[in-house]
Amino acid sequence: MGRPRASRVVSSLGDAEVHVVHVAQDLGRQLPRAWQAWVHGGGTVPFSTYAARIVHRDQHRMSRVFWRSHDIGEVLARWTTGVPAERVHVVTAARGEHGDEATWARFARTVGVDPHRFRLGPVSPDRLASLAGTEVVRLLNTDDEPVDPSRREVLLQHTGAVAGVVPRLPETLREAVTAEAERAVKDVASHGWELLGPAEDLLPAVDAFAARPDEVTPATTDVVRAQTEVLRAFVRGGARRGPAGVRRRALRVLRERFRP
Repeated sequence: MGRPRASRVVSSLGDAEVHVVHVAQDLGRQLPRAWQAWVHGGGTVPFSTYAARIVHRDQHRMSRVFWRSHDIGEVLARWTTGVPAERVHVVTAARGEHGDEATWARFARTVGVDPHRFRLGPVSPDRLASLAGTEVVRLLNTDDEPVDPSRREVLLQHTGAVAGVVPRLPETLREAVTAEAERAVKDVASHGWELLGPAEDLLPAVDAFAARPDEVTPATTDVVRAQTEVLRAFVRGGARRGPAGVRRRALRVLRERFRP
């Protein structure tokens, strides 16, 4: 939503005391999620290429789309016309095993709600999928024959269950990513917006980086290729074939491919 529409939304509230609350996550978590969403939408670039384009803010559409949603200063500038700085609140997304609970508590206190009066729902559905699972989708996206849209949701369900390591940012981008995070923290302070949660939560974790972020072991590569063949047959093959049929075909293909 652009600035004019956001201003109209705020103005439509009349004399109400308007507050703007923005929940922000560090790039070490946000970039992998954004890449996976991009791939699920048809993107074809590997994670390291995607991350580099975003961090270096090049003019590719994927970079513009990302920062339009995740540049804290840009996002809040669209929503805070006519809203005093003391009514603008940036909630940092906590990390760790109980990060969801901590983030909820920060948000609840911001809007004047007792966080203990509400029970959190099930585990968030946007947990990072594995690199291998996302690679299956990306490889299918590079194929000349488009995936049948009616079967794509089933494809994403199957690949989302693939086990393995999650994407991590290229080590070569550590300095640039950290600089972006520090700039975001300065943006919040310079505008006088309230920061709820430690500023460190906006900085990428030490283990958010890897020397070779697109690397998978040879065994994993073979499995991904096999799964790609299976899933391609599923999404483009017999229209009535269900998940059970996919599993049977997967077992057969994997046995043939990895027969001693």
